[in-house]
Amino acid sequence: MTVRYDVAAEDADMFLRLMGEVEQSRYRTGARKWRLLQRSGAPEEYIEVFRVGSWREYRDQLQSRNTRFDADLLQRARALSAHPPIVEHLRPIEVRPPHGRRRER
Repeated sequence: MTVRYDVAAEDADMFLRLMGEVEQSRYRTGARKWRLLQRSGAPEEYIEVFRVGSWREYRDQLQSRNTRFDADLLQRARALSAHPPIVEHLRPIEVRPPHGRRRER
């Protein structure tokens, strides 16, 4: 999953503090990995990236694992974005290596 935020420079410190709490919330509610990225050349653009085990786990994270505290926290982070955050749901695909070659891990 990715969530893209556009945050004004004057709100960046507060946003980063909130995202530290968002990270804890994501892990507590089922995320397996979490990162916050900043786009090169666009310092106002932050991209939250987190991974859950399955689509069902993501639905559970939203519907039954999030507490009121988690929902309020996410709302506070979203409120600092100049535009509504853009959420993308991505899923991994298996890429096959060329015939006869083993994929390195």
